[in-house]
Amino acid sequence: MEKGKKIMALDLGTKRIGVAMTDETLLLAQPYCVLKREGNKKDIPKIIRIIASENIGKIVMGLPISEKKSTMFESVKRFCEQLKDFTDIPVEYIDETMTTASAKEILKIAGYSEKKGRQIIDMLSAVKILESYLRSAEDKK
Repeated sequence: MEKGKKIMALDLGTKRIGVAMTDETLLLAQPYCVLKREGNKKDIPKIIRIIASENIGKIVMGLPISEKKSTMFESVKRFCEQLKDFTDIPVEYIDETMTTASAKEILKIAGYSEKKGRQIIDMLSAVKILESYLRSAEDKK
C-alpha cells in the first residue's frame, strides 16, 4: 500500500454501515461515520466518495465467519463483489464475530442505552474490526 494511504473498515448491517479508518500512520483506528443503508446501488457510491476524499488504500470488511450459511454472510460478499466493480482498492475480510457485543459493552460502560446508541454501536463495531485487522497485521510482521 502506498505511503500516506489509510485503511477503512466497514461493518455492514441491514439498516446501517459503520465506518472506521486509520490515521496515515496506520496505528490508530478511529470511528468515522454511520451510513444509512439504502441498498447497494446507493450505498456503494457513498463508500466510493469516502475512499476518494479520505485517501483510502485498503478496505477491511467485517464478515460473520461463524454464520457462513447466513443471509448476512452472503449480503456482505455480494456487497464487496459489487464494490470491486467501482474501485481497484483491495478488500480484505476479517471475522467480525463478537464485535457488536463488544461495542455494546463499551456503550453500556459509558452509560448509553442500546436503543439510544445504535449508531455508535455500528461505528464502534467498525473500529473493533479495524483494530482486529491491525493486530493481526502486526502479528504477521
